[in-house]
Amino acid sequence: MLARSEQLESRGLGLWVIETMREGFAGIAGLQPVSAEAGAAPAMIGDVEPLIALSPNHWGHGLAEEALNALIVYARVTLGLARLVAAVDHPNAPSHRLMGRLGFTAVGKTPGRANEWVLYKLPLGEAEGKKGVGQLWCGHPAAR
Repeated sequence: MLARSEQLESRGLGLWVIETMREGFAGIAGLQPVSAEAGAAPAMIGDVEPLIALSPNHWGHGLAEEALNALIVYARVTLGLARLVAAVDHPNAPSHRLMGRLGFTAVGKTPGRANEWVLYKLPLGEAEGKKGVGQLWCGHPAAR
């Protein structure tokens, strides 16, 4: 696991902690390559996907949108990626709405572990990021 973390860090990828000033730890956000083990559509393997996981008490307060927006800007501006991809559990309506608000387009479906996944892509040449240029709060060396 440590070797994988170091490999991701050398590419500017990885997971970072999301904290709020009032409550501290709120969840994690990051960018990671889609692997064959993830079970996503074969066309997505090797692309980069955002990951956001918030504590339930932080759902519905805009943190996921803020985090995803910052990841989009970081992927485009700092890493120079051409696109991001994502796989969202079909029943996760809030995440589907978030994908749409930030410009992701549904491109297909595939069986997931527990539910069908809806597959999304976002060409980063078109991604301006919402609310201006986001700043990562993660402290990753590539983000400075």
